[in-house]
This record gives sequence, C-alpha cells and structure tokens, in this order.
Amino acid sequence: MRACLTHHVKEFESHNANAMLLIVGFLCRPHKLDVCLGSLPKLQYLQAGVCCLIGTLPSSLSTYTRLQHFDLQGNSLQGELPPGLSAATNLTYLDLSGEIPQDPYGATTSSNLRGGLPPEWAHLKKLQVLDLSFNSITGELPPGWSVLTDLQFLDLSGNLLKGRLPDSWSNMCNLEDLRLDNNNLWGLLPPDWSTLDKLDTLTLGNNWLGWEEKACLPPSWSNLMRLTCLDVSNCYLQGPIPEEWSSLQQLEFIALQGGENSLGPTPQWLLQRQGKNQPPSETVDLASNDAPYSPDDTSWIWAIEGGGRMGAVRPHALCNHNDLECSDDESVWCHL
Repeated sequence: MRACLTHHVKEFESHNANAMLLIVGFLCRPHKLDVCLGSLPKLQYLQAGVCCLIGTLPSSLSTYTRLQHFDLQGNSLQGELPPGLSAATNLTYLDLSGEIPQDPYGATTSSNLRGGLPPEWAHLKKLQVLDLSFNSITGELPPGWSVLTDLQFLDLSGNLLKGRLPDSWSNMCNLEDLRLDNNNLWGLLPPDWSTLDKLDTLTLGNNWLGWEEKACLPPSWSNLMRLTCLDVSNCYLQGPIPEEWSSLQQLEFIALQGGENSLGPTPQWLLQRQGKNQPPSETVDLASNDAPYSPDDTSWIWAIEGGGRMGAVRPHALCNHNDLECSDDESVWCHL
C-alpha cells in the first residue's frame, strides 16, 4: 500500500508539476506526510484532514509560497511548527489540530505537535482561520501576532501554553471566535480586549489565570456587544460579576462554574434573566462530563455557577437541544 501511494504521488508530480490543488482521501494505513505532500511548490490548496498521515511538517513548506488553504487536521503529526511557513503570505486557512481526546484528563491526542508558536507567523497577514487545538504546543502567546488583523477564528485550546494573555491582541479587530481553554495560562484578563467588538465566542476555561495574582472579570468587557458565548470556568477568578455586563444582551452561554472561581453572589440582573426561561422537559447531568461536541452547533445553555468541571469539552456539545436543563448539587444550568 505504501509503495503504491509513493508511486502514484511521484507519477502525479511528474505530470502535474504546476498543480495548484491536492485533495487526499482517507488512507487505510499510515503514510508519511512528506510522501503524500511530495514536491508541489505551486500548490495553493491542500485538503488532507483525517487521512491517517504521520510524520513531521517538512521544512520544504518554506517553498510553498502560493499556499492559501492548508488542512491537515486529525492526523498524527509530530515535531515543531515550522517558522518557514511564514513565507506563505497568501495563506488564509491553516488547520493543524489534533483529534479530540476521548479522555480529556488522560488520553493523548492523535497529533502531537510540540514547541512554541512561531513569532514569524506574524507575516501571515491574510490568515483568517488558524486552528492548532489539541496538540502539545508550549511557550507563550506571541504578542506580535496582534498584526494578524484579518484573523476571524483562532483556536489554541487543549495545549500546554503558559504565560499571560497579550494586551496587544486587542488589535485583532476582526476576531470573532477565540478559544484558549485548557492550557496553563495565567495572569489578568486584559481590559483592552474590550475593543474586540466582533467577538462572538471566547473560551478561557480551565486555566490558571488568577492563581498567582488576583484576576477579576473586567467591567470593560461590557463593550463586547456581539458576545454570545463566554467560558471562564475554573480559572481561579475572584468577584464580583460586573454589573456592567447586564448590557450584554446577545450573551446566550456563560460558564462561570468551578470551585476554583470565587465570584461572589449572582447579580440581580443575571437572576432576572435566568427567570425568563420556560421549564425544561428534559434534565441532563453534565458535571465532569466527557461528552463530544460539534463545532457547528448554534444553540447554547447557560452555566451559572457550581463546581462541575467540563475538562476539554466545549460548550458546543450542548447542540440543538432547546429543552435541556442540567443541574445537580454543585452546578445550575438553565436556558435564557
């Protein structure tokens, strides 16, 4: 099988040296990434997600300067993120995410990319989608990435990232979806992120934000008028919940739960909004759950408070269930 694939790739290269698009279907056995990718310097579009590919990202990617779409999600990638990929200045879509672990507290992911986030990727000025979730990436969030002002979706969740949330990322003016949950980040929640006025989803749950210094919910985030989903569960935050947040009328999901948070009493405006809900017809216990999720879900449930942990599970797991309520002795969930 492997020899056969190598033969076909080489034959493809010899007849299609100017190929601009390569789509790889599912392979029954593991194949090395460099064999599949071959040598196609004029390649613009690569779609090879969940294809049973293995190996490191080749250094030759620095020659793929015409790349616009590069999708290798769900493969068994190894090694470090190549700084040379910054030469692909026309890149708009980059997905190197691993598979979601079945056990978010123990199992490893299929992809095991390591090392830091390359500061050189700040040259990818046209990038709109970047997904590096569920890997083993370490180091800090590069402040220099603040120049990626075309970026709309950024997912770095499920890694080993540390350090502070960069104030400079407030310049990512087109950011709509930012996911940094399940890392080792610490420090304050940047008040300047209130300028991200297109932000729809922000997940910071299961980090160490308030572990070493007092970290509070910034009142200035009341300016995030398009925000529909916010997860700050289990982040060692201290209260109170800002009264100014009552202006967040689009907010449909908020996760504040976790014994590590100490946010004080639930404010009156939040209780009043909670009281508008109709009694649900179904009850589900989601405390310490390992449920899967779909990234395209659009319906949400509110997690008001309590000690249940969601682990690597994202709020999208609660999809298309307009009649759900989840509650136990430690957490209270309800519709808005």
